[in-house]
Amino acid sequence: MFFLTDVAAIPPVLAAWVFSVGRIWDAFSDPLMGHISDRTKSPWGRRRPYILFGAPFLGLSFILLWQQYNIEPTILKLLVYCGISILFFTSFTVVAVPYASLVPELTLDYDERTSFSGWKGASVHVDNAGGSAAITGHLLERNVTRLLFVQVQREHLGHEERGKAAQASWCSKRSVETFSFCYLDEMTDLQIREFTADAGGAIFCSNDDGALLVWQKLLSAGLKLPEQVRLAGFDGTLAAGAIGLTTVVFDGSALAEAGMNILLDKMAGRKTKAHRKIPARLRAGTTT
Repeated sequence: MFFLTDVAAIPPVLAAWVFSVGRIWDAFSDPLMGHISDRTKSPWGRRRPYILFGAPFLGLSFILLWQQYNIEPTILKLLVYCGISILFFTSFTVVAVPYASLVPELTLDYDERTSFSGWKGASVHVDNAGGSAAITGHLLERNVTRLLFVQVQREHLGHEERGKAAQASWCSKRSVETFSFCYLDEMTDLQIREFTADAGGAIFCSNDDGALLVWQKLLSAGLKLPEQVRLAGFDGTLAAGAIGLTTVVFDGSALAEAGMNILLDKMAGRKTKAHRKIPARLRAGTTT
């Protein structure tokens, strides 16, 4: 929302339509893509062609989404961004839906399907505690006096670890009464206004996607970052970098090496060694 209103110079009421149009289209395109993929016949199978040929369009549409277009009148500019938003969500659907359905195509064996699903979902451990400590320490250095930790995904061990580590790090320097917790789906506009009524507050989300949603809420409420409230995320995504979000990034080469070693162990039938923890590094942005 900040990009559309402050960079692309689209009025907030109109800018909201860019996300709304994309999300509404996404709700219809997901089942449609599943129907198309299920009925596809090709030498590469029902899923792989869409993943292969959809990925370049996904990357391109994401880049186009963050470009500034000097087009007049404003309504025409709005239509351009809405079109790009639809292109992005379409490309994402073309890749994500077949990818999510890929495991049943690989084997009919129940045990192998279960194993593949587990390996697809998690291969290495990131340093959740170290990343949370880095973010929390950074906020303490900024003289933050109250911290709200927002867990984006319920019953997610990684997100729970990040919350516990943030609380431990925070309470080692501040009183426990100054630390608050909530789930993203329970977060209300009233809670945001109450939390940001006084200076010195910060919100730490368990991943960047959640932080982007909170960021939009804060800007919609007329709050200025970081003057009135500070905001941090976790994961170091491209979208986070585009808006200057303070977040945590991981050593890409170490992450790839650890994942490859686990894959090689799996292919060779060897017992996988203990998961390596990939160290986290703070990336301070303009939101703190």
